[in-house]
Amino acid sequence: MAEVVNVRLETVSLSARVAPIDEEICPENINQQSLQNSETSSIQGFESWLPITESRKGNAFTAALHLLCSGIGVQILLLPMAFVALGWSWGIVSLCMAFLWQLYTTWILVHLHEPAPGIRYSRFLHLSIVAFGPKLGKLLAIFPTMYLAGGTCVLFIINGGWIIELFYKVICGDNLQCNNKTLTGAQWFLVFVCLSILLSQFFPNLNSLSRVSFVGSIMAVTYCSMIWILSVSTGPMKGISHDPSEASTSDMVAIRNALNGIGYIALVFRGHNLVLEIQGTIRSNQKCPTSVPMWRGVTISYLLVAICLFPIAIVGYWAYGNTIPFNGGILSALMKFHKNNTSNGIPLLGKFGFIHRRNNITVDIFLSMLHVDCDEETSGDESNVVPQRRSRLVGCVAQLIITRFIFEYTNS
Repeated sequence: MAEVVNVRLETVSLSARVAPIDEEICPENINQQSLQNSETSSIQGFESWLPITESRKGNAFTAALHLLCSGIGVQILLLPMAFVALGWSWGIVSLCMAFLWQLYTTWILVHLHEPAPGIRYSRFLHLSIVAFGPKLGKLLAIFPTMYLAGGTCVLFIINGGWIIELFYKVICGDNLQCNNKTLTGAQWFLVFVCLSILLSQFFPNLNSLSRVSFVGSIMAVTYCSMIWILSVSTGPMKGISHDPSEASTSDMVAIRNALNGIGYIALVFRGHNLVLEIQGTIRSNQKCPTSVPMWRGVTISYLLVAICLFPIAIVGYWAYGNTIPFNGGILSALMKFHKNNTSNGIPLLGKFGFIHRRNNITVDIFLSMLHVDCDEETSGDESNVVPQRRSRLVGCVAQLIITRFIFEYTNS
């Protein structure tokens, strides 16, 4: 039986595309002990030291937490603005189609992760190499994934630094001496980076972030629920309009607004670049391949995502119509129209918003692991040296020094 598995592995590694699974390749009477040994041996090699696949003790619950934490972002506040440009009918249709497309593409990735027993693609790079070959696969996978992860990390650094600065101003209050000692924007960014590096030492692998993702998921769902519940309680504003034609003065403006609305909806759906990595934290065997618990986690997480997405989009547009500000979306509308009302939970919403945005540091560590994993895998394959945690810390400090000079140059 081991010879059949070896032949399959060799065939897939030389193939230029992902081959379908046949009944003969995955018979039901495979020895369970041999599969466990194969699974154990597959993670005892170099991959057992990489942050993505170091721990495979995940399950459907931890996968749902990671997906939910990385799937709900600040872009969700812009959904009512898409309805301003598209209207009720096209807005709901576009949002439903985007959600179904996200669910379908995630289903494809979940089942491509483990096309056959003993064969797992825990990274986009591996799947791309199998699908397109070594040269083209690396060309198509390395730059987009690293660029996406790096760009998102920069966005979280800027947002996280701004949140820390806001927290400092809240602590200072009306104390002018305290406010005069505040740091510059670039220095607050560096404070956030230092906190990320410090916390990353307590979370050596992806599976260890599940507890932090649990807190972030609760904050995200609670925060989104409070937004649309408060919008329902305040009711629709007077003098608003739900006619998208009033926001456009010509056909070209209408087309531009429609494209912007579709863009707002597309920005909300994210997380494809983390599906394979999250599934890589789940142990596999013949009775329960990774696709079973992973798809269960996807179902749970996307059900909660839908509970957050659709009410914010529909209720936000119903309550504020075409008066939603372009800067901040529905949250800015709440603060604008109800800033003097302290009886309907607006101050509490601001506090929860601060706690929810502190979740940026979790996703920042999450995406930074993709960089570290890719760098260590590449350097380890070439030098045959197993990376240690000390070397990871040295690499993070080196990146911090480089980032400091970049931010100081930008600030000047």
